[in-house]
Amino acid sequence: MDMPAVEGSASTQASAADHQKAPDAVPSAKPKAVPGPAHQDHESKHGGAFFMALDEKHHVEGVLMSPGIFKVFLFEEHSLPLSKQEVARANAKVLWGEHEKAPELAMKPSADGLALEAAAPVKVVFPLELTLLIRLPGAAADSRPELFTFPFKEFTHDHTTHKH
Repeated sequence: MDMPAVEGSASTQASAADHQKAPDAVPSAKPKAVPGPAHQDHESKHGGAFFMALDEKHHVEGVLMSPGIFKVFLFEEHSLPLSKQEVARANAKVLWGEHEKAPELAMKPSADGLALEAAAPVKVVFPLELTLLIRLPGAAADSRPELFTFPFKEFTHDHTTHKH
């Protein structure tokens, strides 16, 4: 996969006025939550590095799990996880290391479909820098992928598992 790079590194409830009904309207069970402004939540969801994409529609989080699985979680503009179908539409590869001949690995959906992942081609030695090149869901197939750099000093400690 030959991909030139483009560099990039709360809900609120609607007010009562939003739920006024016509006199003969059937009342709903409860008002739906309305998402707050986009891009307000940039906290890591899995203990990794969390970035906003250049398209201003997506967020990306990278984690390195022991013994050497690099996972990338994808989120929409309100930092909610993308569906399994949307994750599967992403096209990504990772450059494993900083050297000129760094192995280039295609990233595939994880077994649960919630992330993209690639296994280390060699034993993990820290510090380690991984470079993600990704075309996010909705990007044209011939568009330039975004580039994200993930420096790791150790394996990621996922203390925030499934905090969405």
